[in-house]
Amino acid sequence: MSTSGIDLVLDHQDAVLLAELLHVWQAKRPRNLERSVYYDGKAALKDFGISLPPQMRSISAALGWVGKGVHALTDRSKFEGFVSPTGGDDPYGVADIVWANKFRVEFPAALVSSAIHGCSFLTVSSGDVQSGEPEVLVLSRAADTSAAIWDSRRRAIKGFLSIIDTDENHEITHLVMYTPAKVVTMTKTGRGWAADIQRNPLGVVGVAPLVHKYELTRPLGHSRITRAAMGYSDSALRTIVRSEVS
Repeated sequence: MSTSGIDLVLDHQDAVLLAELLHVWQAKRPRNLERSVYYDGKAALKDFGISLPPQMRSISAALGWVGKGVHALTDRSKFEGFVSPTGGDDPYGVADIVWANKFRVEFPAALVSSAIHGCSFLTVSSGDVQSGEPEVLVLSRAADTSAAIWDSRRRAIKGFLSIIDTDENHEITHLVMYTPAKVVTMTKTGRGWAADIQRNPLGVVGVAPLVHKYELTRPLGHSRITRAAMGYSDSALRTIVRSEVS
């Protein structure tokens, strides 16, 4: 995907960070998309060419083992609410933010997405109240349309990128970059790129990762859909098709 010209509307530091984020997104995207395909049960039959007649190799078959394995874990996790250090009854007005952002509806979906890809993300930013958005905007982001760089010393996200939209040629047309100092929204126009830059009053990247199976070497988690699980699914699908041949 081409993003030439974006650096013209950013300072040097932000342009370097954006280039790193785009590299991470492009490097991780094929594997993220592959896991989404397995979760949806749409993985194509992988034939070794030794046991099936040619006319059977394009057979349409589906297996829901991978999706069932994901939900076997995520369905057991239920969001109950937030607690404060003092034990007070919602001293920060979080309940209103949760209601305005339909958090109870979106959080289970974000949890499933984190199990599929290893992590998903919740972004927090100022909403456009005049257009009907809540004052505090909380959005769920899937890993296949996002990228994050982890700062191991601060144990926090250094920078985050969300791909909002692409055109018919799969070229990026709308993206948002989160940094500790600002939130940069970039939109592709007929004359190049336009940037809307808002100050980030938090002082940290306003993004919370939902990590599945955290490890020191993998701070953004592991997918529940392991390579072994995908291999077992492929093997079972071939067995089903062979039984049809028999």
